[in-house]
Amino acid sequence: MIRLVRDAHGRACDCGRGVVTPMDLLITLFTTPNSIVAECFERIGVTAAKLTELAVLAERDVPAQ
Repeated sequence: MIRLVRDAHGRACDCGRGVVTPMDLLITLFTTPNSIVAECFERIGVTAAKLTELAVLAERDVPAQ
């Protein structure tokens, strides 16, 4: 869990934010090696790559505050 939060924080910083968003956590969860969450989705035919792509697209569609 700590690694997930650290990686999400790194992603937020890479995107120029000092605050971790739920989307940072979600995308990190999908892209973490050996993610049980990604594995569960892959069992029903949705790849981690597709989940990540959709999450990134959704993140871009969120209006700036």
